[in-house]
Amino acid sequence: MNTLLKDASGDERSPINGEISGLFFLANVDYYGEPFYASPFGDTRLLVDARALLELAPNVYFADFYCMNSKDHYVTLVLAQPDSVADQLCKERRLKKLSLNDQKLPFIFESDGQLKVLKGKELFVEVFFTESLDIRFLIENNQADIKYNVQVFGRGVTQGGRRKYPSCDKCMVPEPQQKATRQLELTGPTF
Repeated sequence: MNTLLKDASGDERSPINGEISGLFFLANVDYYGEPFYASPFGDTRLLVDARALLELAPNVYFADFYCMNSKDHYVTLVLAQPDSVADQLCKERRLKKLSLNDQKLPFIFESDGQLKVLKGKELFVEVFFTESLDIRFLIENNQADIKYNVQVFGRGVTQGGRRKYPSCDKCMVPEPQQKATRQLELTGPTF
């Protein structure tokens, strides 16, 4: 499975848009710890063990926070191989490097030797994995599985994306305002 150039979905000002290539994976699970029963992206699902991805690309960066309907919010994390082009770009763009051992991370963390993600549908965690994958190798080594005939709902957007909801008060960052210039009035002796 080959990587694709990151599109303009999510925040239009995201520093990774059009800059690095990767593969998107949804990290969330339902309340029982299982993948969601239905998918907006088609009837075939690739399940990949998170540990396999983290072994190949262990550097995790925070890249984006946005919504597409003012209710459900999305976090985009980049998984990059150390010293790769994607890793260098994340450093240059000053993306926040995350430690999965940090229990204060509300959306993804390591606990008791297991990788945990937020359960439910309030905040979705997208992982942008920046390496191509040998799916056959992963399946043969019990690190991936393909599920067919997955129930489909809605219409998901992949390459090309959708812009985030423009009036959300949780994830919209206002445009920087120009500061009014003030003239300083000097009092006292002049030199």
